[in-house]
Amino acid sequence: MQINLYGIYRISAGDKTFKLDFPNGAKIDEILASILERYPILRKYWLTEDGDTYSHLNIFVNGVDIFALPNQMDTLLHPKDILDFLPPVGGG
Repeated sequence: MQINLYGIYRISAGDKTFKLDFPNGAKIDEILASILERYPILRKYWLTEDGDTYSHLNIFVNGVDIFALPNQMDTLLHPKDILDFLPPVGGG
C-alpha cells in the first residue's frame, strides 16, 4: 500500500511517500497505527489526547475522501490502494 504525506505531515515525518505491507481487508485504524508506530511525531497532528482521530484529518483512498465512501473509516483496504494524508486547509 502506498502512503503519501503532504504539508506539515511530510515535513514532520521527513518522508513524502512510503509503502506499507498489509493484507487485503485492512482498515484505516490499522494503517494509522502502523504509520504512527513508524512516525510517532504525527500522533499530535492525527490523534486527540484520548486517542481518537481528529475530525480535521483529511484521508483520501485512491483520490476519494474517506468520508465520501460508504463505510468511511471502516472501509476495507487493498494492498494496491493509495492513501493520501493531507493537513486541514484554512483560508478566507
